[in-house]
Amino acid sequence: MKYFNIIAAVLLSLLYLTGSIPPTERYNLWFTIFVIPVAMAANTVLVIIAAIGRKPTGLFYLLPMVIGVPYFLSTMGIKSYFQRNETNTAFTLLNYNIANFRIKENFNANNPAAAADLYELVLNPETDVQCYQEFINYPWSKEGNVIKRLTELNRHFYFSMEPETDHMDYSRLGTLIISKFPIISSGDVLAGESGFNRASYIDVVV
Repeated sequence: MKYFNIIAAVLLSLLYLTGSIPPTERYNLWFTIFVIPVAMAANTVLVIIAAIGRKPTGLFYLLPMVIGVPYFLSTMGIKSYFQRNETNTAFTLLNYNIANFRIKENFNANNPAAAADLYELVLNPETDVQCYQEFINYPWSKEGNVIKRLTELNRHFYFSMEPETDHMDYSRLGTLIISKFPIISSGDVLAGESGFNRASYIDVVV
């Protein structure tokens, strides 16, 4: 194709740019960020081919490479070498799939001790922000009603859960985000019809 290099360069550039779209936007183009590593590899291969063939139009590939520098630094894990140490804005984050605490619906005292350790992790974290997936809350249980316990501890948190039901003893499953920083905004980016699949966010003051 006569204009292949130009078209490929433009498409790669647009793909990189979609990575800057906030997840709170209605359009889910930000999902394309997951294929950026593939685009980076393709971009590199095209640059090498253009260099070997000594094609002047290969210079167009430099544009997406420049736009992709932030993603390259993050993917390669060398970002810290290009940043100043700003300890006043640094914070720690834990992301963990709680997997329902591996507890069945009939919560009782005979559940594994590992569940108690997970409760301790959620209630008394060592990190500034915690993001838990497949988190389940048991309103009828003293130990398992983690949301009530977090409220009593005056923790900053956002619990995005399945739709409410008329049964007070119904366990609530969803995503839980806890922060040591004040939460000024929170919500869901998306939620599946079943209520199980969801993506949540919080805005905090650091």
